[in-house]
Amino acid sequence: MDEDEGRRSLTLTLSQREREPTGTFPSPFQGEGTGVRVKKAHATESSKEKARGWRTIVLGMGNPILTDDCVGLRVAQEVAAWLASPTGAPYAGTVTVEESSLAGLSLLDLLAGYDRAIIVDSIQTRGGKVGALYRLSADDFASTVRLASPHDVNFFTALELGRRVGIAMPADVVVLAIEVQDTSTFGEACTPPVEAAIPRAVEAVLAEIRR
Repeated sequence: MDEDEGRRSLTLTLSQREREPTGTFPSPFQGEGTGVRVKKAHATESSKEKARGWRTIVLGMGNPILTDDCVGLRVAQEVAAWLASPTGAPYAGTVTVEESSLAGLSLLDLLAGYDRAIIVDSIQTRGGKVGALYRLSADDFASTVRLASPHDVNFFTALELGRRVGIAMPADVVVLAIEVQDTSTFGEACTPPVEAAIPRAVEAVLAEIRR
């Protein structure tokens, strides 16, 4: 599969099941203010301690020379810097940060062996507000989990295929997607509204790590 052809890791075909409002992250597929199907966490102290013991991967995805498409990589770099700081140090032993320009089945080696995956990527939706941040789960992509040709394998389909062949894939997967404006112009800087969204995306990743 050509890398440029397979780059778009987010397939925008979501299940049509009823979605619950989150009050935090709008859905890119409904009116703003409603949310994708996300279960709010009410973690006890014991569950928080258990989560700290999970092996977590934060995977920033994108192309570093295609303007806004680098936003996932930028967020991953900020998270890596936080883990190297005194504040993030308690999580450094269980959280790994990776960057990738690959998609689909090429990601299986990166994800194998982790209990939890937090994916950060760019997204473009019809009528979406540039800089908006969305939280998506595997349930939102249920209709795309199917056997497909190697040229039509989205992220969650790749996870399911990995599980079916016995690869230990993360059981807990969240995608944090930033609505972007320009993914076709060569450049290493994001457009201003996407740049402004990076701190919020970083905080969203840290909240997932602490969850």
